[in-house]
Amino acid sequence: MWGIIGVYRERLEIFELLLADSGVEKDNLYVEAFELWRCLSLLSINYEEICREWYLPTYFALALATPISAT
Repeated sequence: MWGIIGVYRERLEIFELLLADSGVEKDNLYVEAFELWRCLSLLSINYEEICREWYLPTYFALALATPISAT
């Protein structure tokens, strides 16, 4: 259900490789670190909003609870 978690895990693994690489420029490393942090912080906000929405009587909650047909 939270497929994006796997994407962020891959990004973390790539970032670890960048940290281990001595040839990476500091500026590029800072940009990558900032972008990774920004994405991870947005993930928590989106997760909270969507999970909270599941329990509210709204159209969005109904749409999330309704299975999508394969046709």
